[in-house]
Amino acid sequence: MEIITNAAIVRDMENIEIFPIKITEKNFIKVRKRLEFVKFQIICIFKQMKDQGEIKSIWRPKNKKIQDKLDKLVKTKRIIDNSISKIKEFYKNK
Repeated sequence: MEIITNAAIVRDMENIEIFPIKITEKNFIKVRKRLEFVKFQIICIFKQMKDQGEIKSIWRPKNKKIQDKLDKLVKTKRIIDNSISKIKEFYKNK
């Protein structure tokens, strides 16, 4: 059995690629781990920006020009979270 869900590649704040991916019983563990790593990358970007003082929180940046980039990162993180939960639910007995 297989499912199709969304995955993402995050190179930096401006360069985010979202694409569909087919998940089978053979590769679901690798795909889930990779999605968790991408989620960790996004969280690290947020923490780095907060440490540098660029943002107070993801909803209140000090520079309003980066709000669109932050919104795109948050949207990508939500897509990844949904994909991870879909994989865990579909393959929970494996």
